[in-house]
Amino acid sequence: MEDSTLNAILNAISLTTAIIALGYPFLKDFWEKPKLKIRAYIAEIFIPGRGKQPEVFSVQVTNIGGKSMVVSGHAFEHFDGTKSTFPDVMEQFSNKRLDPYDALSVTMSHQILQTMIGSVDEWKAFFISDTKGKKWFLSKKDFNELRSSLKKRQTSPKKETV
Repeated sequence: MEDSTLNAILNAISLTTAIIALGYPFLKDFWEKPKLKIRAYIAEIFIPGRGKQPEVFSVQVTNIGGKSMVVSGHAFEHFDGTKSTFPDVMEQFSNKRLDPYDALSVTMSHQILQTMIGSVDEWKAFFISDTKGKKWFLSKKDFNELRSSLKKRQTSPKKETV
């Protein structure tokens, strides 16, 4: 192999290495983004010495992405385009920073669960919003499971708690 060909190959390798080294910080910001995993479910609470308590509605939000983000709120989206929130717990969702792999758990009262049972047929989706305006939706599968669980409670007789 001639010296000029070898120099050209080494120059190409050096140039490629330099481009990768200089471009990596910019590409890292492009690749690493926040990503939320949302779970919403009806939970039973048992307190030792007091027994089973009324059911509650719980939401868990986990940042499974590689970049921090700030949660700004939550809402149920209705079929007519309107949104409804629960003001009693809005402060628990408002301006909460989630670093990568951090989680936020919010438990809503039995009264909120009862309100949800009464209006379950009006909802199209549940989402968490961030400070950049992005909406992170509960998966359709999980939302449909939540909806069917709430509908079962519409038709089932009320159980008394002791």
